[in-house]
Amino acid sequence: MLKIIIVLFFLGYLFWVSAERLIGEIQTLYRNHLCGVSVAPSDNWQFFSVLLIAIFLLKGVVYLTVIPPLEGWDEYQHLAYLSYLDEHNERPVLNQSMVSPLLLEQLVQFPVPGTMLEQTAATGSADYKTFYDPDFPGARYNPYHDDVPLYQAQHGSLYYRIMLPVAQLFANEDQILNKIYTLRIINLACIALSLSMILWLLNHLNIEKKHAAVIGLLLVSQPLLLINSCRVANDAFAIMTGTIVIIIGFLPYYRKSYIMSAVVGILIGISCWAKLTSAILFPFWASCLLLSWYKKELSGKEMVYMFSTAVVMAVIVLKDYFLFNLEHYGMLFVMLEATINSSNNKSFFDILGLISEAPVLRDIFLMWSRDFIWVGGWSFLRVRDISNISGILILFSLFMWGYSFLEKNIPSETTPPYRQQCGAAGEISLLCCSSVFFTSLALGWHYLQSTMAWGQSTTCTWYISLSFPFFLLFIYDSVRQCSARMAYFIGTLLFIVYLYADIRGLLTMLSFYSGGSSGWEALARVASVHPGWLGTPIFFIALILLIYTLTHVWKLLCSCAREVFSNV
Repeated sequence: MLKIIIVLFFLGYLFWVSAERLIGEIQTLYRNHLCGVSVAPSDNWQFFSVLLIAIFLLKGVVYLTVIPPLEGWDEYQHLAYLSYLDEHNERPVLNQSMVSPLLLEQLVQFPVPGTMLEQTAATGSADYKTFYDPDFPGARYNPYHDDVPLYQAQHGSLYYRIMLPVAQLFANEDQILNKIYTLRIINLACIALSLSMILWLLNHLNIEKKHAAVIGLLLVSQPLLLINSCRVANDAFAIMTGTIVIIIGFLPYYRKSYIMSAVVGILIGISCWAKLTSAILFPFWASCLLLSWYKKELSGKEMVYMFSTAVVMAVIVLKDYFLFNLEHYGMLFVMLEATINSSNNKSFFDILGLISEAPVLRDIFLMWSRDFIWVGGWSFLRVRDISNISGILILFSLFMWGYSFLEKNIPSETTPPYRQQCGAAGEISLLCCSSVFFTSLALGWHYLQSTMAWGQSTTCTWYISLSFPFFLLFIYDSVRQCSARMAYFIGTLLFIVYLYADIRGLLTMLSFYSGGSSGWEALARVASVHPGWLGTPIFFIALILLIYTLTHVWKLLCSCAREVFSNV
């Protein structure tokens, strides 16, 4: 309990400082508006950042008013984890703990996505088309159903213990919608905070503001990162704490501090305690220290000591998590597929042997290049006609980076080729590549584990959400190294693709989630499964404010574009 209190104090301080800065920027924004001061990104980055975060939050509200309860990936399972903690006051055990029948009785009143229906059909659940069929008599809970396994018990308990007091505020059965959407809003705020920290980082990197502005717009416009935040799950909390680690890794001054290395270890421990996907932060931090050693900012001994400090601090934070896992599963880090493979006596080499059989490299490449744009919740709705366009743009960006890399890295007599390559590639590209590379390794391992356990991969694109922003930063910066004009052009095209995905995707959602209806009837049906304070009026208010803010930002970017195309 003491450890939870310390973590809450640490995060509370972070939120307090961020809120204080945000309020200050809003006040400055208002004064500048009254005085007619320039708000172009190059003149007032803080104000521009506030506009970008406003775009993300407003778009989030629009999505929240459309996405029904339980449509988030595995959302009912995360709610079940909270219910289990509330009822038993202890962490659930994978393959032993079950979803609370009381929770299932509450959830049967809502339509559910097809994947959830496969798991809970015996409880009386109905999909969207059946639920809104005029002849459907209404969902009725079947108390004689088989137990539903709580498979999300694979996760550590940190996020759920922090959110439990919030969930307990809505203990009454008729407050289930308020509980779901309050938890969703908290997750949306966590990702907004992550993006605000990345925007702060862009202000401190060696990137001109006219280019940083496009990168920032791409970050807040990326649809899948937003959709992933609009659900009850532990992802957003893990992304928020993990983002701080990556940002620290980008700042050379902090890579030389033992105190900061200890803080990094604590943050890695917190992030992994929330979700195992953050384990990629261990090798990422090692690569950051290795870069500092390469640049002679650290000696080899200092590099080892600092990494050891981070690992020790992470282990201290994760001690209870590790002991629980060792006691119940015989392994330090736990995921559902790993326990299944272990029970089937599958060894590390058995799993690794699937590389020659399963198309793991192809599928991971497609996740990064094509599939990471838009996925409509647990119903897996798609906007496929733009996926290939995004893939082509990203492949072209990678080609531009490779061309620039080869062109600028001609060995000289005075500089060793390997040192010249590192300097030309730039720290930004190297560290972004490090984040993407280790995330890809983690994806590949999950891909192999799930293929061995289920016979097919269950690895999903949103598992890479922690590295989404840094992948986009790498893509844009790669083209910028070759041509500033081309970077601006490709950045603008990607933004248009994201905007189209949002518009087309929201229309697809409204139709599907309303059982095939359209127009006002679709809006009314979707609003009927939302809390009253997130009804249709809020949808239109948020949409109008979003269009207004986007228009304002677009005008500012157009002025930057004129500067880029006239001076380059």
